[in-house]
Amino acid sequence: MPSAAAIIKDYITEFSRLQDWMIPVKETNPETYQSMHKRYIELKVTLSSLGVNLMELDIVKYPAASNRVFDPRGSRQMCMQACPLGSLLAGIKE
Repeated sequence: MPSAAAIIKDYITEFSRLQDWMIPVKETNPETYQSMHKRYIELKVTLSSLGVNLMELDIVKYPAASNRVFDPRGSRQMCMQACPLGSLLAGIKE
């Protein structure tokens, strides 16, 4: 049984390689790109759930709104932008 570190390393390697392949395929073969994009999302969700910070690894960087995939990080960021902390506290009554 591989260790957790070995599994994470393999997923990171696959995530990085997949992104390298996705970029040139996007314009030339949309059908292949769509299946690659699906795997990209699966890997991104899995790595995020394992606690891997994808900020430096994610070169494709799809925002949640453009690919219609729910990204909980994006919704929290939007919520904080739409509801500044001061306005949230102002609504609390003791």
